[in-house]
Amino acid sequence: MTREIDTTLRVLSRYKYNRLPNRATAESYVDSIHRETNRLQDNYFFWVDTDGVVDPKTGDYLHNLITPDSHWNPYLGLVEYSILWQIDSWGIKPNSKMSIWFSTELDSENEYPDNKVVIHTITDSPAGQKKIENKMLIFECSKEKAFQLAKQLFPNQTANINTNEELRCQLLDVGDDVSVADILKVLSPYIPVVQNYKPMTEETRTYVGELISQGAHPSFVAQEMLRLKILGPHSLGCAPSYSDMLNANSLFLGGKDQYGSLEFKCPSCKRKNTRPFGQLIPNCQHCGADVSC
Repeated sequence: MTREIDTTLRVLSRYKYNRLPNRATAESYVDSIHRETNRLQDNYFFWVDTDGVVDPKTGDYLHNLITPDSHWNPYLGLVEYSILWQIDSWGIKPNSKMSIWFSTELDSENEYPDNKVVIHTITDSPAGQKKIENKMLIFECSKEKAFQLAKQLFPNQTANINTNEELRCQLLDVGDDVSVADILKVLSPYIPVVQNYKPMTEETRTYVGELISQGAHPSFVAQEMLRLKILGPHSLGCAPSYSDMLNANSLFLGGKDQYGSLEFKCPSCKRKNTRPFGQLIPNCQHCGADVSC
C-alpha cells in the first residue's frame, strides 16, 4: 500500500455523521472520493436563493448544514466555514460572475500533500433559477509554486496577498478577468493522469452508498472502497471540498467557540444569524439591526 492510499484511508476512517445521509447523498460522496483520488475533475452545483447558497440534495442553506466543527481539523474547519460565508455573500450579489478558492498543501498537518482550486461560476437554470456551478481540481506542485500560479492567474485579486495562508482564507472574486479555459491551461501540466484508469461500476457505487446510508463504520467503508478499487492511487486533496462535507453529512449544528454559540436569533427580526469564522458581528445579517454578537 502506498503512502497516499494510506493517507486516504486514515482520512476516510475519521469521517463521522451527526445524522446519516440518504442513499443519493451517500452515492454522491462515493463519486467525489473516486474522482478526487483519481485526480478527475469534480463538478457539482449549488442553488442561490435570497439568503444564500442552497444544497440541492437537502434544499437547505449551506450555512445551516456546515459549521467550523464539520471538519476534523479545527483550523481547516474555520477556514472552510469562512469561505462558505464568503460564497454566500458573493452568490447573492447581482453582478457576480466567477470566484476562485485556492487551497495549497498544508505541510504542518502531513495529511494533504497537494493543492486544490475550486472554480465557482454563476449560471441560470432553464427555469431562470440562479445557480453556482463548481469545478474542483487537485494539482501537484510545491505550495510555493502553487502560490506563484495563483499570482500569475489572478494578479489583481492577489496583489495584497503575501502568504499561502492568506490565499487560503480568501475567496477571489475574479469577475470575467479570466476564463475557465485559461485556468485549466495553466494548471493542467500539474494534474497527473492516472494510467489504466477504470471507471467505478454502478453496482459498486450502489453497494457502498448503501453501506454509508445504513450507518456502517467509516473504517469498514474505507476498507471496502479500497477492496473494490473505488480509491485511486492519489490521496485526497488539501481539504475536503464543500461537496465532500455535504455528501458526508458532517452536520454539527449549534457549535460553540470562545464567544459562545455560533448561532443566535436577532432580537429585532427573530431570524437566525450565524457568526462567520468565529468572529463577532455588529449587525443582523437579515435586517441590519444592532446585535453586537
